[in-house]
Amino acid sequence: MMTESNGRPRRAPHDGVLALVTSLFGDECYTLSDLREVGQPIVHASEAFARFSGYGADEVRGRSLAFLQRDDGDQDGLAQMREAIAEGRPCTVVVRNYRSDGSLFFNEQRHYPLRDEQGRVTHLVSVQRDVSDRMHALGVVDAGDRIGRSGQGGFFGYSVLLRPDREPQLLWVGDAVVHLSGFQAPELLDEGAGSWVHPDDREAFREAQILRRSERSHRVRYRLVTRDGRVRWVEDHGQRSWSNAEAHAVAVHALVRDVTSERRSRSELWHVENVDALTGLPNERRFRDRLEQAVERARGDGTGTVLALFDLDAFTFVNETIGRTQGDRLLQEVANRLRRLTSSSDVLARLEGDRFGVAWSHVNTPEEIVPLLRTVQDRLSEPVGWAGGDMRLSVSAGLARVGGDEGGSDVVSVHPAEGVERWLADAERALERSKLERPGDATFAGAGDDARFWTRRDNENEIRAALARDELVLHYQPRVDLRTGALTGVEALVRWLHPREGLLKPKSFLPSLEVARLDPDLFRWVLRRAMTQAATWRLAGRPCRVAVNVGRQTLEHPDFARWVREELERLDLNPALLEIELTEGTPMEVFERHVSVLRELRSRGVRISLDDFGVMHASLAQLQKLPLDGLKIDKRFVDRLVDGTRGDREMVRAIVAIGRSLGLTVVAEGVETDEQRDALQQLHCDEVQGFLYGQAVPADYALQMPLSAD
Repeated sequence: MMTESNGRPRRAPHDGVLALVTSLFGDECYTLSDLREVGQPIVHASEAFARFSGYGADEVRGRSLAFLQRDDGDQDGLAQMREAIAEGRPCTVVVRNYRSDGSLFFNEQRHYPLRDEQGRVTHLVSVQRDVSDRMHALGVVDAGDRIGRSGQGGFFGYSVLLRPDREPQLLWVGDAVVHLSGFQAPELLDEGAGSWVHPDDREAFREAQILRRSERSHRVRYRLVTRDGRVRWVEDHGQRSWSNAEAHAVAVHALVRDVTSERRSRSELWHVENVDALTGLPNERRFRDRLEQAVERARGDGTGTVLALFDLDAFTFVNETIGRTQGDRLLQEVANRLRRLTSSSDVLARLEGDRFGVAWSHVNTPEEIVPLLRTVQDRLSEPVGWAGGDMRLSVSAGLARVGGDEGGSDVVSVHPAEGVERWLADAERALERSKLERPGDATFAGAGDDARFWTRRDNENEIRAALARDELVLHYQPRVDLRTGALTGVEALVRWLHPREGLLKPKSFLPSLEVARLDPDLFRWVLRRAMTQAATWRLAGRPCRVAVNVGRQTLEHPDFARWVREELERLDLNPALLEIELTEGTPMEVFERHVSVLRELRSRGVRISLDDFGVMHASLAQLQKLPLDGLKIDKRFVDRLVDGTRGDREMVRAIVAIGRSLGLTVVAEGVETDEQRDALQQLHCDEVQGFLYGQAVPADYALQMPLSAD
């Protein structure tokens, strides 16, 4: 036997064992421990284990696998596991472990002892996987078996970790929650324990969790608010599952049962079915009933009623920024303001999410609509106070009318015979057009709607011909480093040299391109011209990154990535000179379906950024899923940065903070004044773009300022 200078046996190297383990377990999540050393230290951890636990290889090496238990050492099965390892027997156990960020999970560990040529156990391979969902579900099933599942209502389970002086930590929610509440389990996990509870009952819910730290089981009844605003009475029966005396932590598995039918009288059920739980306003069902009455009145005596649908612009982003609780209070404030602006003869309702409906009765001429609308929008746009300051809302509206006098106006009425569905459809179409073309303003369902639509369709052939005749041109708008003033790149913006109408900006023709599904054709045209120009600048010794916009239709095209690759290869162009700007209005599920394409392009060196951030739906959690390099603040936020409220400034600050937390370059677009520039500097924005630094101009005039050293 080989010995060291001090006479002790020299340990055999791990190389041979490691090669064997790697060949056997490959990409699995595992650790390799040396059982001959004191403390049985880990000598190797797979890359999958690092992703699994959050600990890097250097942090793990030399530590016992038991370090994942932290101070939670009193667990069933640990003694049997130690006994099996000591006897050289394989075993499988499930233990509570903690990742590097402190989050709890259930770890299924399969331990395999390895022996040397003499048959002595020398190493231990521990293959591991997260079985939290299974263990939580089993715990809830066990709790359900103990308390029973009698009743007609639906069920869902959840697990929560309780500690003194801390808010309950929601560990798991069963997928069945969607059937009872309409919310998906991941949404509630993001919001936290009790996020499904009616605001008036949340204190009772918190008190129940406190009692569960000391009681074996505890039952509480409260109201659950569903996604669509309905209220359900539920019974929440919690059963203690396990505890950790050293950490003063108690885990509870709870089963939530719908007891609405047991709880409510007929009048209460009517209230549930017809009243929005959050605001106390009539809900969509009640609103439709009242609209039916207005239609019948119009059929009888011709009395006019105006239907207005109001939608809070960018409310998803507001909700993400200030939190769901504050967002609920904001909706309640909007409801209260609308109450004060409507009379008993009008109809007011919360329809869904951040959408409200108002039906003004006895409005017989179009001229009567404008002052009503102006009053509502002025009142709703007044600042709203919250913990971080004041916030000013932007509200878009769509209007349609039934009955009343046409008066030769472009605002037409729905004929009563066409009914409520046509009336609502007209208002919704007007609202969507308002949000798309003139956010923060109102659009009427007018006589010109169909004419504009058909005109747009008639223009499709002309646009196709424009692409074929090369009537489109590119202009380039500079993007500037806010700290140094140096040019960091340009954005390629398309213009149409119309043979009759002159130079047209995109707003005049891009909607028609989308309707005609010509967006991919336009992208290929822009990409080719923009990359050719980038190659020209490179040959002239002035390499400059060019940003090209990508819409939903292009992103969904199966050849999108190939077009980009081929264009870069054709010109032998550095991919870093191309930036793809994704339109945030594209639904998140579209990004998720094509995230592999974006990752491929980014791996080649192409920059990926998200345009117009904050206008639509993207949250911090969603941004983390996208392979991004940059984030562009929408012009609407920049416009309100100086003259708006403190809340407007805090909104921009929040966007910058989100970008920085993800390591993204944050760009503000639409910067037109020195005051906006100074404010953005104070908020540590990285780059800016706008008329203050230059309009979009032809390529010959685009690089008139020094290029950034980057």
